[in-house]
Amino acid sequence: MSSISRDKENTIAVSPHFLRNGEKKETTLFAKATGSLSITI
Repeated sequence: MSSISRDKENTIAVSPHFLRNGEKKETTLFAKATGSLSITI
């Protein structure tokens, strides 16, 4: 399951949820229209 949202500043947030070793992890990707990319785990 993943969620994709877009705010009024054109920032796209993609949050895939996955299981690893029986534990739920969340990884959030923020990609702005400028092409900058940040990954939070």
